[in-house]
Amino acid sequence: MQNRHSEGDATQAPGRQPDPECLFEGTHVRLLHHSSDGKRVIVAFGPETVRARGGDAHAVGLARRTESDLFEVVPTQPSWYPAVEMDKVCKLVNRHRDQRPASGIGASMGGYGALRYGALAGCDTVLAFSPQARISPDMRGAAAARYARHYRPDLHAQMGISAAMVPANAVVMFDPYEPHDRLQADLLHHETGVRLIALSYMGHHTEQALSTVAVAQQALQAAEAGEWTRLARVLRRGRRGAPAYLARLSQACSAREHFRWAADVADMAPSDAADRLPDLRIAIAMARAGLGHPLEALEELEALVVSAPRNLRYWKVLVDQYEAMDQMGAAADVLEIAVGETENFTFCWRLINNRIGVGALKEARAIADLAMEMWPDRRPQVQRILARIA
Repeated sequence: MQNRHSEGDATQAPGRQPDPECLFEGTHVRLLHHSSDGKRVIVAFGPETVRARGGDAHAVGLARRTESDLFEVVPTQPSWYPAVEMDKVCKLVNRHRDQRPASGIGASMGGYGALRYGALAGCDTVLAFSPQARISPDMRGAAAARYARHYRPDLHAQMGISAAMVPANAVVMFDPYEPHDRLQADLLHHETGVRLIALSYMGHHTEQALSTVAVAQQALQAAEAGEWTRLARVLRRGRRGAPAYLARLSQACSAREHFRWAADVADMAPSDAADRLPDLRIAIAMARAGLGHPLEALEELEALVVSAPRNLRYWKVLVDQYEAMDQMGAAADVLEIAVGETENFTFCWRLINNRIGVGALKEARAIADLAMEMWPDRRPQVQRILARIA
């Protein structure tokens, strides 16, 4: 255990957050304390994306609640908060919070941590955004096993969350259109009875609904008061300030051919958001194509592909756009380049079907032969395609 609070903090530049005190340094987690004389305590559990010095709580304005004392439980690796260290962490939080009421908050792995250890750290309220119930590899389906590579029997055999571990004032936020998160939320509700709040079109990052300091404060106040309808309203209003939400909502409008709505929703994002968020650029391109500007859409999508030539999704969206324009030759050219850049079988599969669709059977057979050489495990699948054109 060591103290990283420097003596020079008193002379820090105005507006800079003072360095926190490190209360615990372990193999899997560290505990940072942003000290305050406030009557309320916040315990923030970090996600699996490691930030050595914390900061996830600062991102949603929690550390700026001057009436609150902030503890950050910061993972040093994606280990899902092993009990061997968390028991010590929770004891330290309880010692320093000195009987003051506390709220726990976390997203993804941090959401799991808040549910599993929030009550043990003295939290009577827990907000868990897109958490996991478990990460064991025996969960079925690709979505269910998303985090299975991080599973270690010695650390996670007893990682389950029971109803007795969860405070009565706990709630899970999830996107019902995100299959993995919906499965995990359903498991948590079934096994613990925890409340659920659906935040559609947020993807795995439902915590981005805490889009401003004011929204974060209002959400915590509603949760602490047990006012769940108000909490849902605050979060659903707050997500409008999240460009990722606007991008997904815009794409959903385009998928339903409401292209004017899609363009209007995308325009609600800050002017510089598209430079930082590829999903928003895709949304803008889809809306432009639907409104009769396909060449502008292609230019936007091609720029994305150039910026990240191994990104499968960018290639897929570009091919989809050419096919929507009935430019099957151009789609084939893009698919051929995509296969070379990504070595992805799905693009080769689509290229074979593209050539069959336009009657270029000799070319389709040649590509199929190449596919069987590159992906021998896919031979039966390719042979079924060839049987169609025998």
